[in-house]
Amino acid sequence: MATSTETNGASNLAEQCQAWQRQCAELIEERDQLRAQLAKAEAERAADLKAMHALTQKEIQFTQEEILAQLGKEPPLEQIIANL
Repeated sequence: MATSTETNGASNLAEQCQAWQRQCAELIEERDQLRAQLAKAEAERAADLKAMHALTQKEIQFTQEEILAQLGKEPPLEQIIANL
């Protein structure tokens, strides 16, 4: 026959188990919300990068040859700073 101490112990363990289950459910819910926020932020970032890329492509259009032709034509940074 179970004593009152054993019954209280089992009841206490059941309460602790329920508390852990509630906390686990809360953490899973929070994780899911954070994942959704991350997905939204990543989608916004991708859209922003795409828009920025589109804007810069319209304003600045250089070929690789033009960029390479400019190498070495500008004074070094140290000289620009000295001139200031």
